[in-house]
Amino acid sequence: MLMNSVEQERKSKEITALICQLQGVLSAHVSFNGQEELEEIHVLANRGRSPKQIVRDIESILVTQRGLRVDHKKISVAQIEGESTALKDGSRIKFVSVGVSVPGLESKVEVELTKDNVPSLGVAEGPGSELNQLRLVVEATLKAIRNFLDSDHTFVFESIKSIGEERNIIIVTITALTPRDERKLIGCAFSEGDRNKTAVFATLDALNRYLERWLKASCNSGQNI
Repeated sequence: MLMNSVEQERKSKEITALICQLQGVLSAHVSFNGQEELEEIHVLANRGRSPKQIVRDIESILVTQRGLRVDHKKISVAQIEGESTALKDGSRIKFVSVGVSVPGLESKVEVELTKDNVPSLGVAEGPGSELNQLRLVVEATLKAIRNFLDSDHTFVFESIKSIGEERNIIIVTITALTPRDERKLIGCAFSEGDRNKTAVFATLDALNRYLERWLKASCNSGQNI
């Protein structure tokens, strides 16, 4: 029985989140063929480990956690330096800090990023519940990123959730809007204790692939982002 689009999206997110747990993996994209079998896995990783090691880890985690056997030829690994987001001139948006203050029932989140040693601060405020605080982290991150973009982009927060037995994988969904286009973006990151920092990295993960695609399109058309 073939999966419907909702089931396929859920399965894709779960597999992506598993892969994002692996050491060195920054983001992943999973696609299925017409028989609902895994057809391609594209991974973005840092340079801390060899592509062959990452591919073997992906094969192992899918077999042990999901009972899925995937031909290594279907797995591609691209490597970059560090956890950051590429911009049009080849420089990168880098994480500096995230701070949260909770005066009473409200939370105030400040996220600082930097590009070419130029800082950008994004601030978001709202109710101080645990889940909403992570939402505020995403919104503050988006505000900080907008300061670096010379464009008509708008990024809209859609959802954030934690999965895994210890809720240590954070998945962020964002909509990227321009006058010509609307795209849903998904990013994930594995938490090693600081969930606020992890939410920032999941947001950068969602935007990384989008900005790289937009860069290629803008270069081909002669536009600036």
